[in-house]
Amino acid sequence: MILKLHVIPKSKTQSIEVQTDGTLKVRVRSAPEHGKANEELLELLAGHLKIRKSDLEIVSGAKGREKLVRLLKTSSLIRGIHGDEGSS
Repeated sequence: MILKLHVIPKSKTQSIEVQTDGTLKVRVRSAPEHGKANEELLELLAGHLKIRKSDLEIVSGAKGREKLVRLLKTSSLIRGIHGDEGSS
């Protein structure tokens, strides 16, 4: 699964908003220097989706605001969304 993102670095707060076209508008506090904003972006997305950061990969736009991020294990995302139903 690929997510299309528009990232706004150096924001006062962290947030994720779904735009009408399906793009995620993501605000991060870090400046876009030495990969800090990308690192914060992946941590924020992983926390929001309830998956491991290692299950995300920036496939396009590592040095720009428009990015494509791949979810490497969509089963992890489904578990994160639905919780641990049926695992007892």
